[in-house]
Amino acid sequence: MWICDAGQLYDSISDNWCGIGIANVSEILEFVKYAPTIDPETIPIVRKLREELARVTAERDAIKKNPPVEIQTDAFALAVELAKVTAERDAAQRLLAEHTGVVGMEKVTTCFGCPLEKVLELVLAYRDGRLIIRQEKGKEAAP
Repeated sequence: MWICDAGQLYDSISDNWCGIGIANVSEILEFVKYAPTIDPETIPIVRKLREELARVTAERDAIKKNPPVEIQTDAFALAVELAKVTAERDAAQRLLAEHTGVVGMEKVTTCFGCPLEKVLELVLAYRDGRLIIRQEKGKEAAP
């Protein structure tokens, strides 16, 4: 893709073919192909936008390197609050399981002794048709 001065191109085509009659389309296309182009960097708006892009990029990079104190403080406070809430939740689950005698109030990490991640992999493989469950002789397969 190239940028050209359409007015200059029109003038050039009309000067070269005016009065000759109907021109061959391939001749006009060849003429357009070798018409002078405009360097986009010479267009004032392009230069202005490039300068603006460089300015905002520099601002963004400066903020990334040294975030404002209030952002750092907020992030630290949120991390502390999250750790506190997580610890309180875990303690409450353990206490509830201990006092009620209800097993299962603690975080579940296994299913029939298998890690949940492996069970999930098996379920997804079965769903995608990558796993075939064999049945024992004389028993019907589950649907």
